[in-house]
Amino acid sequence: MGYKHFFSLWFVVFSLLFTNDQKIIFMATVHKFEDLEIWQLSFIIYKKISAITEKMRQKHDYRFADQMKAAAGSVMDNIAEGFERNSRLEFLNSLSISKGECGS
Repeated sequence: MGYKHFFSLWFVVFSLLFTNDQKIIFMATVHKFEDLEIWQLSFIIYKKISAITEKMRQKHDYRFADQMKAAAGSVMDNIAEGFERNSRLEFLNSLSISKGECGS
């Protein structure tokens, strides 16, 4: 799978959070960020990107591989950080930052 496929997948994942009127869908029983489906999906994608970047590093494409892996990790970090701030607006802002990390 190409890199564009993974970045397109990021867009789909973040689009799932929003309804047509741009309201965030929350589950009332989420107590930790690891329970968020969006964080779990970002972790899965991070693992896949890590595998891809390992192959890239074998071809001596270190800088781009490092940027991709860092961006994927940053997505997970921003989701977790926004959730832990216990503010709906800050969580929304963190999701927006995470989406920006995807380049979509």
